[in-house]
Amino acid sequence: MSVVVFGAEKGGVGKSTLAENSAAVRAELGYRVVIADFDNQGTCSKWVSRRDEDPALSKIDVRRLAADKRSDVGAFAALIQELADTYDDVFIDVGGQDSAVFRASLAVADKIIVPLTPSPDDLDTVPDLADVVRRFDKPLDIRVVLNMTSGQPIMLRDMKKGLASYADILPLMPKTIGTRVAFKYAKVSGKGVAELSAKDGYDANAANEIKDLYLGVFGK
Repeated sequence: MSVVVFGAEKGGVGKSTLAENSAAVRAELGYRVVIADFDNQGTCSKWVSRRDEDPALSKIDVRRLAADKRSDVGAFAALIQELADTYDDVFIDVGGQDSAVFRASLAVADKIIVPLTPSPDDLDTVPDLADVVRRFDKPLDIRVVLNMTSGQPIMLRDMKKGLASYADILPLMPKTIGTRVAFKYAKVSGKGVAELSAKDGYDANAANEIKDLYLGVFGK
């Protein structure tokens, strides 16, 4: 059983999309997969709902606490324990701000993936996250993935340079993920990009990037 957290302090970095696609790969391999959706927008929940409309797709479940319970650490812990007892893999989609629930997700995580885009605003979130990780009371298997990187080589270079000083605490995954319209096509149909067909927007680059991400998380 594994618990994988996709978390980011700032919105719009693609954490829900990467959680969905990673879960889709895992489910296709035959694992029992659930997404614990703690994103206020419920993005993953909507994606799973669309996925359920196609019985040919591998099954992925989703669980979501009521709005008044999403900041309740006790409710969070009880839900994650229940899911860990039932599924092979639990993917947690959560905001990365220094909140009690975010810290609770770090405490139970086997792997933590922090998506960032090449932008000054995203880079500005790194010192606070690094401080949280440094003060945490156990070693964390955490890494940063640069997402939506297409068409901005200078900013990508500067982002990598800025992250280099945090490499000891927030290591950077070697492969980046481009800005691919295939992710939008997949989201509309409740699929992962690797599950798209040629007629509904399959993109080999997107599929290979998700494969690289998956291998970076699970190693096989």
